[in-house]
Amino acid sequence: MNELPDLHTTRRAVGFRNEGMFFKAEVLFQQLAQAEPAYPLAVYEYGCFKLLTGGPGRCSSVA
Repeated sequence: MNELPDLHTTRRAVGFRNEGMFFKAEVLFQQLAQAEPAYPLAVYEYGCFKLLTGGPGRCSSVA
């Protein structure tokens, strides 16, 4: 199964987020969200990260 590397990387990104290392977390989240196929948990956590940090998302550019 190909999910284990993405799960491990997602956990690392969440750990960075929880420790306040937002730059490292965002780099990992971006890599995971751009993977084909996208890892659903990583995409969800990246969205939560964007809400937490107030970063612009795709929806903000639509308005």
